[in-house]
Amino acid sequence: MVDKQISDQWLERAYRILGQPLATEKSTKEAEGKVPVRMVNKGAEQRRAYHFRVPQWANKIDVRRAVETVFHVQVERVNTITKHGKPYARGYHAGNTPEWKKAIVTLKPGQQIELV
Repeated sequence: MVDKQISDQWLERAYRILGQPLATEKSTKEAEGKVPVRMVNKGAEQRRAYHFRVPQWANKIDVRRAVETVFHVQVERVNTITKHGKPYARGYHAGNTPEWKKAIVTLKPGQQIELV
């Protein structure tokens, strides 16, 4: 029973880590494998990369485990980027937009995630 409770807790944490997938033009093309990464022996090597908005506290290991747990795929590489807030001004009010973190998850060849 303890294993079931731990797995439920981890699954809840995994869903919290993955948050929401980013649907941009670049991320959609990378997910479909249409963006060549580099030329290898006169053939373009494709990568299947999926972009997620993750919490600031999540690290690469957390993101890898969350993707493997939730989507049942094998992850090759995880890159994370912290997007810093930009300053803005509206009349007398000035501030910064919030910072957020993006994770780019590259899957091993033959793996695919079905995002609806």
